[in-house]
Amino acid sequence: MTAPLQKESLCTSFTLIFIIALVLSSALAAVTILVCRRLGLLDKPGPGKVHERPTPRLGGPAIWIAMTLTLVLTCAHREKEFANIFYAICGGGLLVLLIGVWDDVRGVNAIIKLIGLALATLIMATQGVTTSLCVALPLSDSLKHVLEYVVTLLWVVGVVSAFNAIDNMDGLAGGIAFIAACLFAFVGAQTGQFPFMVVSLALAGAVLGFLLLNRPPAHIFLGDSGAFMLGYTLAAIGALGGWSTHPIKAALVPVLVLSVPLFDLGYIILARWLSGTTKGIGQAITYRGQDHLSHRLVALGFDKVDAVLFILVLSLGVGIMAVSMRNSLPVEAILLTLSAGITYLLLFIVIARVQPRGEGPKAG
Repeated sequence: MTAPLQKESLCTSFTLIFIIALVLSSALAAVTILVCRRLGLLDKPGPGKVHERPTPRLGGPAIWIAMTLTLVLTCAHREKEFANIFYAICGGGLLVLLIGVWDDVRGVNAIIKLIGLALATLIMATQGVTTSLCVALPLSDSLKHVLEYVVTLLWVVGVVSAFNAIDNMDGLAGGIAFIAACLFAFVGAQTGQFPFMVVSLALAGAVLGFLLLNRPPAHIFLGDSGAFMLGYTLAAIGALGGWSTHPIKAALVPVLVLSVPLFDLGYIILARWLSGTTKGIGQAITYRGQDHLSHRLVALGFDKVDAVLFILVLSLGVGIMAVSMRNSLPVEAILLTLSAGITYLLLFIVIARVQPRGEGPKAG
């Protein structure tokens, strides 16, 4: 970081960021539970749902407030060079969060969600938080900026949709988000990219604080507000980070870190299309069914907790491959990518043999 934080112990400063976010998130999640119960904002048990009691479902605001307040208190006012990046990510996250809250309470159609994600992506793009895949293309600067925005929007939509889809068992989406944020923070520490390191640490702390009340049996769910916000923030960090000087590796690292939810989303889209359950990508994404990776693991004989743990270990394992790829030789990067691909191929073969037990609304 710049001078103000270099005078202190960096380890102490970063640990403080994590702890503040954790404590704030845990306290705010507890308050959210009380408010949701008072207002009746509960996800009730029903056909196709995995929970057995009415549960508050607005976990997103607690995580966002904890993360943002931590950044404001510890970094943003001291790191003016990076303040606009902090505020752009948090501001875009707020817009996505509000759309998710609206969706949790009343329901929002897909067009409004897409418009909201486009505006949120534009907010972070104005501060240079975009993918760098188009830098080497022989195009004018203005055309490159447009193309970078489009690619970044597709990335954001994909990650947000993936986190919303995989949020189907207690602690699953939050656990994946915590692992991804920790891996991003680790790379930030390795490379001295402190702006996205502190955002990652604040997010990790906030998610862990929420997980204290979201672990099985969950006392509160992420809801669409939390899943949208986590997906957006992690997508923004993935676009912000300078993962490698090699453009292919730079693109692969964040994709592999977030590959478990992306695999789950891709798999259900393919499976639903091949089975004739849905027609078109849009319908496949919005369809609510118990045919996700976690559900199929349960059908194989896992209990719900073991299924979640299996997926979290998978996420950590592939994420470590991604982090290792950053400094690898080209041949090593290819081997690591093949290893991740083979892992998912084996998983695909196993879960493809399992028939979903039934369809129903999405659980919290």
